[in-house]
Amino acid sequence: MTFYFIRFFISYIFEAKTRQRLFLMAMVGLFLSSVSLVVVQATLRGLQDNRIDRAKSIMGDYTLSKFESIKPVINYLDKLSQVKYNKEFELEGLVRFDGRLAPVIIHGISSRDYLPDFLGGRIYRDEIYASDYISLKLRSTIMDDLTILSPIYTDPFFGDIPRQKTLVHNKNIETLEPDIDEYHVWTDIRNVHYLTTQRLFNTVRIYGPLSNTDIDNLKSFGSLISWEEENANLLYALSLENSIMIFLFMATVFLVVISIAGGLAIFYNRLKTDFASFWILGLSVNEIKKMGNKAIGSLSVLTLLLGNAFGLLLVKLLKVYSPNIMPQMFVDRSLPVKLSPSVFLYSFLIPAVITFVVSYISSQNYFSKKKEFVNLIRAASR
Repeated sequence: MTFYFIRFFISYIFEAKTRQRLFLMAMVGLFLSSVSLVVVQATLRGLQDNRIDRAKSIMGDYTLSKFESIKPVINYLDKLSQVKYNKEFELEGLVRFDGRLAPVIIHGISSRDYLPDFLGGRIYRDEIYASDYISLKLRSTIMDDLTILSPIYTDPFFGDIPRQKTLVHNKNIETLEPDIDEYHVWTDIRNVHYLTTQRLFNTVRIYGPLSNTDIDNLKSFGSLISWEEENANLLYALSLENSIMIFLFMATVFLVVISIAGGLAIFYNRLKTDFASFWILGLSVNEIKKMGNKAIGSLSVLTLLLGNAFGLLLVKLLKVYSPNIMPQMFVDRSLPVKLSPSVFLYSFLIPAVITFVVSYISSQNYFSKKKEFVNLIRAASR
């Protein structure tokens, strides 16, 4: 009986001359909402993960500082075969050109260590590597001589004048991270040692994941900070962005479900005679209500499954054939895609729960007024 009832219920929705168009439009809206949720979440997560991966490829997954000696650290990292690292002397300083100054963070590194891709394969001693942002601040061009200095380190022989070193800006670098390009420069470690008069390193950047055991061991050498800890505000902003987008689309889903509830109210009213027929055949009002809920639930699940499948297909096509739709000034000109189980949690499970709850309330409200269909049968027999 349940199968025949559900088949009658669903066939009436699609085949009857008096089918409820509002209900069908609501189901189409539910389908489009699930498609949109899959696509938006996958592309948004792809953009955010690209942003994080780019930053980690520049500044490292972990930063170790405040260590007493660098030799034990290097000896330990050399034992980790899948981990890349570089050691540097990082200090705050200034870059000067033609009387103009720009505050920067100077990274002194060596070509003997791992170099991020944006630096190329080698760091030359007489060169400085800076971005267009810094050139605009200084109004300098390629092949100009830039002077690096740090007010912390002075030369007492010349009356405590800050030590300085003139280098050639031979190549513009571009990390694709504006906040890094605007304030960071790189040069050979020997130039920084010349400024500080110290043949030391104060920072080790580690590129790649570490196990919990490795993290604990490295913390015994000094202060180990992960990229996530150092950029907690950025991660919070990205998480908030994702939450807001999901909330907005869930609000859209809720409006669609309200339309489903309205369509059900009209649809149930048109089927009241058919419900009375099932009641005469021996079904109780509660059984009719339960089977009606099952029919609506089955239709909703089918709609959401089709929406998720179509969204997944669309995302796969975007991943393979995504064109460059953004202007050249943007870092990600195409739409990066990342799929995860949580994407389908928000695009299938939560809309399904909302639909079931609202549909149940709607049917509960209707059938509570139809405890028996006697009056309807009497009216039909007159």
